[in-house]
Amino acid sequence: MPSVTYYKTASQPSFTASAATVGPLEWMMPFDGQISKVLFRQRYQQDIDSWTAGTIDMARSEGGVTYLLSKEDDFSQLGGGQQSWYRYFAATAPTRSEYTSYSVIFPGYYLSGLTAGREPFASVAPAKITYEYFHFTTTPPSLANEAKVTDSEGNETALLSATYLYDNPSGTTPSAAAYVALVSAGTFSITAEQQSLERWIGNFYARKTIYVPAK
Repeated sequence: MPSVTYYKTASQPSFTASAATVGPLEWMMPFDGQISKVLFRQRYQQDIDSWTAGTIDMARSEGGVTYLLSKEDDFSQLGGGQQSWYRYFAATAPTRSEYTSYSVIFPGYYLSGLTAGREPFASVAPAKITYEYFHFTTTPPSLANEAKVTDSEGNETALLSATYLYDNPSGTTPSAAAYVALVSAGTFSITAEQQSLERWIGNFYARKTIYVPAK
């Protein structure tokens, strides 16, 4: 196999001594429907025998924004004892939302005097999914429960279930009247299930919340 010699500019560090950039900075758009500069990658090269993994969360500034090393991938052997790979740098992404459908059991209710009301019923509702982004290594953000209904004795039940809402006296929280007002508002006001946490990249995580409108 013929030998391979690599040449560098005067300002570029030795491939053997440390990882050196050999490609342009490449911006990436990780989320459909959102254009923001929160993730980029760049190709590096180094002697295979001298390579060590980069330090997770190693900081790098671009355009006045601090990005953290979150991933190394796509290793390629180049010959001559050299390899190249991508390093991915990320910043905390802004909150974003997506829309989908969600199967729900909506509560029954009886208004004041028990003269008007309805039974619980199942339905497919539009849903708004919100993703909030956090960076952490030890302490995650808090996770809220799904919407609850509390009866006059302090017992809690999931609001989106085969339960009933009442007005005073011996009413529930929320009351039947308050829930009817939510129906009229038609906004994504009810947390359908407990918030969840999922990794985005490196030590960046997304807190996911699903909202549905009252029916």
